[in-house]
Amino acid sequence: MNVRSKAAAAVAAVAFVATSALPASAADAPIYIETVASGASLKVLATAGDVINGYQIAGIPDGTGAFKSGNSVKLLMNHELAYGAVISNIARAGGDAFGATITEFTMNPLTQAITNAREFLTSAVFYNYATKSYGSTPAAPAGAAAKDAYGTPQHTNFLNRFCSASLAPAGRFSYVDPKTKKAYGIKDAVFLTGEEGGDESRGFAVNAAGQIAQIPAVGLAAWETFVTAPTGTKTTALFGNEDGSATDSQLWLYQGTKTNTGAWYQRAGLTNGSTSVMNIGGYKTEAAFRAAVGKGKSTPVNFAKVDATLNGVEQNKAAATVGTALARVEDGAFDPNNPNDYYFVTTESNGDKAATALDPNNKLVTKRDGGALWRLRLTDVKNPSLGGNITMLLDGSEAPYLNKPDNIEVDGFGNILIEEDPGNNAQLERMFAYRISDGKIAVLTQFKASMFSKAAADASFITEDEEQSGVLNVTPLLRKNKSDKNSYYVLNAQVHATGAALLKARPDITNEDEKTVLARAIEGGQLYVLTIPNWSAVYGN
Repeated sequence: MNVRSKAAAAVAAVAFVATSALPASAADAPIYIETVASGASLKVLATAGDVINGYQIAGIPDGTGAFKSGNSVKLLMNHELAYGAVISNIARAGGDAFGATITEFTMNPLTQAITNAREFLTSAVFYNYATKSYGSTPAAPAGAAAKDAYGTPQHTNFLNRFCSASLAPAGRFSYVDPKTKKAYGIKDAVFLTGEEGGDESRGFAVNAAGQIAQIPAVGLAAWETFVTAPTGTKTTALFGNEDGSATDSQLWLYQGTKTNTGAWYQRAGLTNGSTSVMNIGGYKTEAAFRAAVGKGKSTPVNFAKVDATLNGVEQNKAAATVGTALARVEDGAFDPNNPNDYYFVTTESNGDKAATALDPNNKLVTKRDGGALWRLRLTDVKNPSLGGNITMLLDGSEAPYLNKPDNIEVDGFGNILIEEDPGNNAQLERMFAYRISDGKIAVLTQFKASMFSKAAADASFITEDEEQSGVLNVTPLLRKNKSDKNSYYVLNAQVHATGAALLKARPDITNEDEKTVLARAIEGGQLYVLTIPNWSAVYGN
């Protein structure tokens, strides 16, 4: 998500009243999303504003991660909080930082009930570009502006707008040499996220203990997400998806080497490598690629290095010179069944006529951009810098007419789940499934018209500015036994509501003091489990 008006709206929050408390149970909260696919069902896990064991759930939920912990499942969820939001001014990470944050939910996998919630961040490590050292005090690279165009401080202890995310599973950053039996890296899972601001935005890694560490070697850009390549070797590789300008966003690649010395983020190989950007067949822009190549044709790609020690503006100038500028690179994921295949979406199309043509079956929607779905097929995932070939699988022209694809998940069952971010318009935001084997598309979920369509509005109408995000396959964690054939996913809803609209998002909260505290929910949101019993029924065959 990269809509500054949404982030700016968070500034208009009411002061937090510490003496008040919201209901511990929010069973009466409205459900914002409904299923469309045959047999699918949704269960609400938590709603922004809920208080669970004294911890209030913030709004603007985004990227997620999940892992097994004893008999429980831990769910991690980003909050895309902007500078000026009241909750952003609360200290995070043990007082080392403030701003955007990550919630850790504890979930009973059998009942799918949330039993606890807490702040996941416990401490912070920043990078000082002047001293080339890690510590509690960040310092900007030479020439970096102190604030961005929106007044947000850059290269400080403020954490700005955590967007999508990925969880590198336990062992992904570990390697044992088969000959010497020497171990490198770290065994624990690592949560990867980044700031989605401007060119000076930073990348971060969070370990199992909740320590968040800046990883400057990945570069500076408006980060949507980072995704770890399953190299299975001593090489550490991350793809960085830049969701910046529609005419100047790149797919970045970081490659480093796991070690057996230093702090955990150094041993993981996140500090000693180099950064590159993707070049597609020498085409400078997505528009040029669309005009010359288009959908369905495989095209060679390579990666060109960028100096990550420069300030963000200079890094991005260099990236534009050597790479291909795409129309806002959003979320990405590797195919568990084909580790050389990395899928990602671009939210826009540089005005491509086919991608921006309106849906003939929905006259209410007067603005659309179908973006694109891409498959990057690496020559060898063990060494992504060797490049490979890329194919535009969807060019945005296809029914049912996607509108700004954003977050995605590749589930290992042959599906890519795609969530939209259409912005503030009449489009009821949806989540789609794309079947890899034949390219068939089906609608899974959408927001309820009564609350999110002015045309169908009733007393429960909240806003036309809504989106789903954070979709994640959690089937291995939630299947009850071997006979359970359901597929399970977590996802969340962003309800970009402020003021009176935020109160309408939680009509179950009626106490006046509690309404004041509700401002800490910042725009609202909701976390769900989606259950799919039969994928053939979803696609109609």
